[in-house]
Amino acid sequence: MPSKQQVLAAAPTDRPDPFAPVIRPQSAGAAAGAASRPAGPGPLRLPEDFRFSGVIAIAGVPQALVQRSEQSGSVVVGDQGGRSTRLIPNGWVVTEIDVQNGRLRMRLGKQTISAALRPT
Repeated sequence: MPSKQQVLAAAPTDRPDPFAPVIRPQSAGAAAGAASRPAGPGPLRLPEDFRFSGVIAIAGVPQALVQRSEQSGSVVVGDQGGRSTRLIPNGWVVTEIDVQNGRLRMRLGKQTISAALRPT
């Protein structure tokens, strides 16, 4: 096992965040390929016209009360925007409704977003 001095000597001293991923230099070919690829999608954001106004449980099934544009109603876990409801954006899927804490969680691909009720 290395000594304390060996570990300290091997650790880079110019890292402001020791838990950040280590960035390794790329070859010129890999860097050129990465530069030509379009950037991935930005972080998910709730649409301006989306309102999360409450949670209820009917027969033990949690439901989130939402409004989008002029439409309002409820969504349940598994609802998908554009397919089973128009109350959430196309492709988004309701993954969790926390009735106790007033939270709604949705997913688009690998990204998730949460909405929380605000105390009045």
